[in-house]
Amino acid sequence: MSSEDYATQHKFVWFIGVVEDINDPEQMGRVRVRCFGYHTKDKNLIKTEDLPWATVMNGVTSASVTGVGNSSTGLLQGSWVVGFFRDGTSAQDPLVMGSIASKSTIANGNSPVGFTDPDNVYPLEALLREPDIPRESRSSLAPAPDGQPYYKSSFSYLEKDILKKKYKNISVANDAVPIWNFKSCADTIKPVYPKNHVHAFVDNSNVIEYDSTQDNHRYSHVGPNKTFTEIDKDGNKSQIITGARYKVIAKGDNVYIEGGCNLTITGGCRTKITGDWNVEVIGNKIEKVTGNVIETYSGKQTTKVTKDIEIDGENIHLNKSQS
Repeated sequence: MSSEDYATQHKFVWFIGVVEDINDPEQMGRVRVRCFGYHTKDKNLIKTEDLPWATVMNGVTSASVTGVGNSSTGLLQGSWVVGFFRDGTSAQDPLVMGSIASKSTIANGNSPVGFTDPDNVYPLEALLREPDIPRESRSSLAPAPDGQPYYKSSFSYLEKDILKKKYKNISVANDAVPIWNFKSCADTIKPVYPKNHVHAFVDNSNVIEYDSTQDNHRYSHVGPNKTFTEIDKDGNKSQIITGARYKVIAKGDNVYIEGGCNLTITGGCRTKITGDWNVEVIGNKIEKVTGNVIETYSGKQTTKVTKDIEIDGENIHLNKSQS
């Protein structure tokens, strides 16, 4: 028997290649890779579907067993990867160790040869001649043909800024001041390479940032339909939910607000409490109602006033029910 049948005895044979297929029929995260020096670029000789499936290696923070850990599904067709063959020079059992970011200069152009994305999607033509790492992780984005600041060249930053400007000058109850606004992206987003750690997904469906830039630490998640959450260096949290919000708390909720609270609702509000409702106001209570007020009590109403009662109205009617 050949010594290469033993995983620990064969020669270490590594490769660099390009992913051409990510649709693993077993849904195990495997990919097909065309390896330089081992596979010809002529697809008439070696078709994409004839390439062996390569296992993708996870990091030690992933258990990778019985459904525990991270999915190995981050690679795209067109990704450059590095790995080794577990069967040595037989080169039929590839294992991908990681991906390689570079800078793409030309699109596929429906190229019939290998070492490209067979679906001719990646690399994206709009991002040619830029580094392959996410735009958000870079200090300056080049080129910016419209001359806009770098943060406006990022899709996720641009969408976030549009939302912040849409929800501006939020008024508060009884026409009090001040009105409030979100901080602009220019005031909060100031990453310095290589301090911003970014995980960007296909089609900008999710962009997650952990920015450790000195004096500008920040967390940001831009998600589906441009809903976003952001925490800036001062600990301020901004959130815009472009859809509906649903929240269930099964065992009680406790909220302490030290700096005051403004609540503005433009679509009406219904409050239902199945237990007692205790309200304590240490200060004045001011209510302004531009429509009617209707209160219905099934039990007894008790009002205790330690000073005067003033009622100012055009017509005041008191109806006593007959028992």
